Amino acid sequence: MDNALFHPETKGQIFLFAAILFLVALSIVHLSVSVQYPELTEAYAGIFKSIEWLLTILFTIEILARIALRPAPRAYLLTPAALIDFLAVLPTWLGLFLPFQGGELTWMRSLRTMRLLRTAKLMNYAGRIENRSLSLLARIAPYMALAFAVKAVLLFLEGLGLWPTIPGLGTVVSVVGFAIGVLLSTKLGTVQGRMYTFEERIAHLLGAVDAARPHSPNPQLLDDWLYQVYRTIRTGCSRDAYDRANEALIQSHQDRIPAPIWVRLHQNAQFLLHRMWTVTPESYDQVLKNITIIYIAAVILTIPGLTGLLASFLVVYVLGGLFLVIDSMDRPFDPSGHSMINSDLGSLERYLAQMGYDIRHPD
Repeated sequence: MDNALFHPETKGQIFLFAAILFLVALSIVHLSVSVQYPELTEAYAGIFKSIEWLLTILFTIEILARIALRPAPRAYLLTPAALIDFLAVLPTWLGLFLPFQGGELTWMRSLRTMRLLRTAKLMNYAGRIENRSLSLLARIAPYMALAFAVKAVLLFLEGLGLWPTIPGLGTVVSVVGFAIGVLLSTKLGTVQGRMYTFEERIAHLLGAVDAARPHSPNPQLLDDWLYQVYRTIRTGCSRDAYDRANEALIQSHQDRIPAPIWVRLHQNAQFLLHRMWTVTPESYDQVLKNITIIYIAAVILTIPGLTGLLASFLVVYVLGGLFLVIDSMDRPFDPSGHSMINSDLGSLERYLAQMGYDIRHPD
C-alpha cells in the first residue's frame, strides 16, 4: 500500500495509483464546472455538493493512509505535496464550522491540480510494461496531466472573468495543426522505411551466410562473426569485438568464398551496423518539437470552456503520443530496452540459437 501511494511498481499498485489520479481529475472537472457554470451548480446543488463531499472524504482517507503507512510519517508530512493535499480538502471541512461563502476558498480547492503532477512517477514504470498502448500512456500521462491542470486553472480564471477570450484563432490553429500533421507523416514515412529496410537486410545477411557456409574452411569462425554482428546490434556495445571477428574472417575466408557472396556478407553487415546509429537530423526534430509545443500551448490558452479542457487533454495525447512513437522508431533497434518499437531480430536470434549460441545473454 505504501508503494501504491508513493512509488507504484506492480500492476496492482499502478492501478490504485491511477485510480487516485482519476479522482483528482474528476475533482478538477467538478471544480471547473462549478466556477464556469454557476447556474448549473445552483440547479443541481445537491448533486454537486454530494460529489464534493464524496471526493473530500476519499482524499482525507488517502491522506490518513499516507501518514499511517509511511515508515517515518514526517517523510510525507514535511513535504510540499502534503501541504497541497491538506489545503485541497481543507475548504470543505472548514465549511462545516465557519460561515464561508461558496467561492471564498475556491482557490484552495484549485490546488488539487498540482496533485496531477504525481503522474510523473508513472514514467518509471513505462519501460517495464509489455503492452505498448499502456507503455505509451504511462510515458505521456505526466504531460497530459500538466496540460489538464493548466487548462483547469484557466477555466477557473475564465469563470471569474480574469482570463480573456481571444476570438478568430480557429483558422490559425487549424493551419498549424495541418502543418504538424505533414511534418509528422513525413518523418513517420522515413523511419518506417528505415525499420523495414533494417529487417530486410537481416534476412539478406542470413541468406549470404548460408550461401557462404559450403565454401567456408571454418564454419565456426563464420558463425562467430555473425554472432558479433548480432551482439553489437543487441547490446549497443562498441564494434571492437566485431572488428576482431571481421579481421579473422577476412584472413581465413577472403580467398575461399566467391566474390559475390563475400560482398553480400560485408555489405549487409556494414549496413546494419551503420543504420543502428542513423537518426533524423537534430534540426528537423527540434523544429518539429517546438512547433508541437507551441500548438499545444495555443490550444490550451485559446479554446475556452469545457471544450478547451477536453481539447487540451486530447491534443497532448494525440500529438504527444505520435511524437513519442515516431521518435522511438527513429532508431531501427534501441538496445537500451526503453524503446516502444524495435525492429524484429527474431530470425537472426533463431538462426544463432540453432548454431548453439546463448542469445539470452549476449553480453
